[in-house]
Amino acid sequence: MTALRPLLLFFLTTLGATAQERDKAFWRALLGADARRPTADEVVQLLPELSGMLGSRDSELRDDIAYTLLAQWLHKDADPPVPIAQQRQLLAQWTSAIGEAPRGGPDAVLRRSFSTLSLALLVALDNQDPWLERAEFDRILASAIDYLTVELDPRGLDAEVGWVHALAHTADLLKFCARSRHLSPADQGAILTAIGQRLTKSTTPWVFGEDERLARAVLSLVARDDFDERVFAEWLRTYGTPERNGWATIEGAMREHDRRHLFTTLHALLTVDPRDSASLQKGRALVAAHLKGA
Repeated sequence: MTALRPLLLFFLTTLGATAQERDKAFWRALLGADARRPTADEVVQLLPELSGMLGSRDSELRDDIAYTLLAQWLHKDADPPVPIAQQRQLLAQWTSAIGEAPRGGPDAVLRRSFSTLSLALLVALDNQDPWLERAEFDRILASAIDYLTVELDPRGLDAEVGWVHALAHTADLLKFCARSRHLSPADQGAILTAIGQRLTKSTTPWVFGEDERLARAVLSLVARDDFDERVFAEWLRTYGTPERNGWATIEGAMREHDRRHLFTTLHALLTVDPRDSASLQKGRALVAAHLKGA
């Protein structure tokens, strides 16, 4: 306990500082097995600052600190829990942030991308312990679908700023949306169409796991009890078929690369999934038949 006293004193004396005055040491003190757990009032005070750090060029502040602490504090078993009012404030901030695409300079994507990943936390929390209203879910889903199709920055890992990963983060959000009790049958088609349209706009090979993240979003749709087999089969025909002379140009070759990886990864995920629901059986059969004929 003696060794922790300087850390606790540092935390208590700097808690009243402004966001600009707080350095990394302050935030690092909140991480790890020996971290002091903030009180409910402290969490509410610090949440807006963490949210603001999601757009930082510093990958430690953005990813290792801000997103990590948000994930910990928004967990369903967090003690103290984040009040619903604050969750709704964060929802509004992050939804607004991703709606700014594709405006802003080259670093604006960081705020959009990590706001999208953070929205996934809120939807995942709702899937475990319901709190979202249907209108709130619809707004998140519509924003995610729009963002998937309009974001222009394809970077995965950047040498200067670290992970950007807007496509993968949006796939994560769609994955949790696809598991929601609020998702309507029509929403299934909307998610699939957005993924297909993103595929047709691909301008760079997916080499940072984007294909698997998108495939997992599709898997979540297939696993639903109300899985729309007809819509899924049409999606396979529309977006899973190779382009005519697709390898004739560099751009076409990149799209063909991404198409193959997306659908073969989906097939692999369906094959190894241990669940044996009727919807997954149908999905496996449809994807396998499509790949054999493609």
